[in-house]
Parts: sequence; structure tokens; C-alpha cells
Amino acid sequence: MRIKDIEIIVRILECGSFSRAADMLRISQPAVSLAVKRAEDELGVRIFDRSGSSVTVASGGHGVVKGFQKILEIYEGLVGSGAESRKIRIGISPLLSGRDVTRILTRVLQEAGATIDVEFLDSRDISTRSDFDVRIVAPTLKRRSSHHIDFPTAWIGVDNGTFIYSKQESEVWDRARAILIEAGKNVANVIEVNDCGYAYHMATSGAGFTPCVLTSDIAFRDNTLTTMPDLPPMRLDIFSPPDIAVRLKNSLLGL
Repeated sequence: MRIKDIEIIVRILECGSFSRAADMLRISQPAVSLAVKRAEDELGVRIFDRSGSSVTVASGGHGVVKGFQKILEIYEGLVGSGAESRKIRIGISPLLSGRDVTRILTRVLQEAGATIDVEFLDSRDISTRSDFDVRIVAPTLKRRSSHHIDFPTAWIGVDNGTFIYSKQESEVWDRARAILIEAGKNVANVIEVNDCGYAYHMATSGAGFTPCVLTSDIAFRDNTLTTMPDLPPMRLDIFSPPDIAVRLKNSLLGL
């Protein structure tokens, strides 16, 4: 979940319309609509109801908007404190869901007293970067962390013979495809997409099936398939100062 998307949603609430929020933020209205859709897809809830030019918070969106207001308030307060705040740069695997990352941001901001700069990148790209203070990544051959979590992995979507393959974190999808082949599962079609989140959303929209890491707050648990071969757990390593690693691990576990 991007801080900019959170800000856009809060500004829509304040302005009462997508167009006025776009004017305030000096961005296009399609960019505002895309931010809302991205957040709704990641969180699995409808945030706004739209009727013509008017916008109201949907019944399931009140908690989301209140949480976003709090996150933005904390974030802006820390940014405004300038040199007194330290910045933590975090590289996060897109295998994590928007809900998980929102909880991480809230907890780290509150407990570490820092501004947060987050990038979602393939784990291999994160591992080669030297400018991240914190890395939450799928394992690489070079390093393993004592701070790690093993999440269950399952197939999501519909068993229609179409395998949705993500080029991002492709090792996870390569492993899943090998398991399909070993199990003798016929895959008539393969659709390649550029990122994990899009693979998840295509599968749950009925386009096919894809592997999904079932993190503590992911929105796709209700879309799992029982007709597919079992997938092994997915390990995520946390590389950071030990105090922050413990907070991040607890946040990911929902503690």
C-alpha cells in the first residue's frame, strides 16, 4: 500500500469528490480512481460508493478510512518534524498484501518514531540494493535471516486450466509450476503478468489459478482451491536492526 494512495483516499473523504481531490493534489482524476481501485483490490473491501458526482464512504469502508486518516496523520507529523525524525527505507516483497503492509507501517511509525519510505520490488532486486534499512524478502541463495516467517501457500482462483504466472517473484511461480507438472496437472493455457498482485486479482476475478502466499491479513483466503496439488510454505526473511525485526515479525503475525 502506497502512502500516496492513502493520502488520495483521505483527500477524497475531505473534498467529497474524486475530481476535487484530484485538483487539490494536482493529479489527474484517472490517477485518483486508480489509487482507489488499487486500495480496494488490495484490501478486499469497497471504500467508496459513487452516485453521479457525489461520493460517500461505503458501509465496509469506514474502518479503512479511519485507519488511513490515522496513518496519514502520523506520517505527516513525522515528516514535518524534519531533522528530528529519522527515515527508515524499507524494501518489501509484493508477496505481502496491502493489509499486512498497512499494519506494518502503523506499528513501525508508532513504535520506532520514524518516517517510512517503502518500495515494493522483486526480492532479488531488494537484495542487491544497499540503500534499504529494512528488507522483507523471499529467500535468496546469498543470505538467510534468523528473523523469518513461514507462511502457508495455496492456490487461489478457478480450476479452469489457465495458469496465471507472475514475472515478479518468478521463483515462487516457477516452483508452483514444477509442482503442477510433477502432479500431472494439465495446464492448457498460461497467462503471464508483470506483478504478484495482478496475478492474485486476475485469479480471484475468474481468469484462472495462481499460487498465493497466505499472509496474516491477506484478502484472498476465501478464494483458495482444494482441487490442486499442495504447495510448500513460503518463507519471508526480515533483514533489519533486531529491535525493528521483532516488531515487524510480530506485525506480520498479527500479534
